[in-house]
Amino acid sequence: MKLVSGTYTHQIEEDGKTYVVTTGTYEIDPTSEQRLLNTTGKQRPIYKANVRKITRAHINKLWKYLGDTIKLDQYGNLLDGAHRLQAAIDAGATITVMIVSGLPAKYFEYMDTSKSRGIKDALIIHGVKNAEVTRQVLTFLWQLGNTSNPKEIPTPPEAVLLFNKFGDLHTNALSAHVARGTKGKLAHFNGGAVGVLSYIYRTTNPDKEALFWKGVLEGLDIQSPDDPRKVLRDYVNEMTRARTRADYRISAMDCAVWIHYAWKNWLADKGLKSFQVDIKTAEITSELHAIGASLLEDQGYSLAANEG
Repeated sequence: MKLVSGTYTHQIEEDGKTYVVTTGTYEIDPTSEQRLLNTTGKQRPIYKANVRKITRAHINKLWKYLGDTIKLDQYGNLLDGAHRLQAAIDAGATITVMIVSGLPAKYFEYMDTSKSRGIKDALIIHGVKNAEVTRQVLTFLWQLGNTSNPKEIPTPPEAVLLFNKFGDLHTNALSAHVARGTKGKLAHFNGGAVGVLSYIYRTTNPDKEALFWKGVLEGLDIQSPDDPRKVLRDYVNEMTRARTRADYRISAMDCAVWIHYAWKNWLADKGLKSFQVDIKTAEITSELHAIGASLLEDQGYSLAANEG
């Protein structure tokens, strides 16, 4: 562990005792990171999903020194920073961090009480106008491509990086599909699923795609009761009514499976008497993941370290 800048100390009073707290910026390699991590004892579990996020940040060069601190108590035991240290170890990264040592051990119970910045916050800062539906679109697209851990969500920097793969704020290719996702929410569809599939269908069959969404989201140009678009609309309305207020939201993947089932029948000019998508859910889910992974690859977006 190498000291990068000079240390400074100050005193704090707690329960009638005086604690000398020392702060300094250090460069620490994986050996020192492991040594610090070994002092955690049984204070907290390590959440693998959190570690994978930070590990990806190291591998994709998205981790920066922002003045975040590694905190140690008066005995030299780790109070805060376990996930960051484990991720650096997994990535084989030497990192520069500020280390605060000498804190009362009881301060552990006061840590991690604030709300962290999310994807929507990062997009707003980036200048994205429809940040909430954009967040849904980016998250679902990222999950489609993340075949090893499809339930994880990207970190805010990963989401912004993915957004930028589709162009700048003024020419971003996702913008029109985010707008369609917003319409989808009004029609009880998942906005993320609508936005992602809208983009995918536009690239494969733009003429059919325009008419497909016209029927699905607006109920226009529907010629028969077994039109796949009408049957899809009816099915989504039925599923929406069947849900209680507590679990009202339809997941992006469920909604995407329903949409893709209707889309495939629409492309084949096949009418649907009923919406029996359940018998093909696994097949369609696998197909969507393959499409998502291919799309991310085509955009030059790496999902490094997702196999952990």
